[in-house]
Amino acid sequence: VLVGRLNSTVTSRYSLSGSGQLISADQTIGQASDADFIQQGGTNTLSGTLMVADDETSVSAYTMSGGSLTHSDGGFDFIAGYEGTASVDQTNAASVDLGTGKLTVGHTSEATGYYTLEDTAALEAGSEEIGRYGAGLFTQLGGTNTISGTLAIASQEGSGTYNLSGGSLSAGS
Repeated sequence: VLVGRLNSTVTSRYSLSGSGQLISADQTIGQASDADFIQQGGTNTLSGTLMVADDETSVSAYTMSGGSLTHSDGGFDFIAGYEGTASVDQTNAASVDLGTGKLTVGHTSEATGYYTLEDTAALEAGSEEIGRYGAGLFTQLGGTNTISGTLAIASQEGSGTYNLSGGSLSAGS
């Protein structure tokens, strides 16, 4: 699934709500253009990679206020800001379960990624990396963030910040 094609001059939008279901291997939100993925309900199931802001020219967002983002086949990787600028907002009772997969916020040196978790939202991941080579900011105002493996902040050459002002954070290491 690709939302926001190469060299597009308009912002593309995809909306998932109600009892809608989207099932795919990979999803790219904002390839070389701006794109928004808005999930107010329903289920989004992946087995490969979900990438927000693939190209350095992309300013894209995944806004989730309800429903679930989940995995098949063990897990999937979620990259917020591969080379572009990405924001992910997870609010209300929205549920994200990456299984054994990894959340990366700010992947390459060109990337800037923002992830906000609040209210009673729940995030589960195999590992999380905030600011890999790029800039990553994770803000937790509420909800639960459960990591079965490692939480790494600025682990490579990037800059990373994790602000925890509400909710709970649990990591294996």
